Amino acid sequence: MRIAILGLGDFGFSLAYWLHALGNEVIAIDKSADIIQRIMENVSKAIVADATDREVLEEIGIRDVDVVLIAVGRRLETHVLLTHYLREIGIPRVMVKVADEEQGKILRLVGATDVVQPDRDIAAKIAASLTFPNVIEYVPLEGQVRILALKAPEGLIGKALQDMKMVANEHIQVLAVDPAGRDKRPFIPAPDYTVAAGDTLVVMGDLADLLQTLKQQ
Repeated sequence: MRIAILGLGDFGFSLAYWLHALGNEVIAIDKSADIIQRIMENVSKAIVADATDREVLEEIGIRDVDVVLIAVGRRLETHVLLTHYLREIGIPRVMVKVADEEQGKILRLVGATDVVQPDRDIAAKIAASLTFPNVIEYVPLEGQVRILALKAPEGLIGKALQDMKMVANEHIQVLAVDPAGRDKRPFIPAPDYTVAAGDTLVVMGDLADLLQTLKQQ
């Protein structure tokens, strides 16, 4: 996949590094020569330039990328104009780093396919892991829907999924089980699957329902 990162703050820099490490072709753009010097060996192409300048973007072949992440500055006006321009020239996927949900709503209206709030998402993940030590991963989706990966709490061990009230009422879905034991692979469980000690459950549901279930265990 060919990805352009516009702006290399802490988030943009880390994302560029890991996207390239995972085998993607990454073009990184930032005004700072020092930052470009630091990232250049860890991306496909690193360019010192104003990432908000349309002429610059045209020169680097922005029309040929699959995804653009806008992580430059904090001005909503800049993000709106860039998003509109990128969608207008046919970029399939435009992601924008936003400061809050209101910005996200506005940017979706002008064409952003994805909005991300790294500070909020990281804070939510840390809060979940501190409150519920069994939680391994926390992924926010649209609205209040969340996906959690958690070590099976003691209160669930030995119970069949279909016997759990919230699961039976379809308020929470168990998407997968990563069973205890290195020689076993993750699988999609049947309703009569009995939770074992050491299992990791991947569950999805409304945040309020998930919290209620976790507090009961």
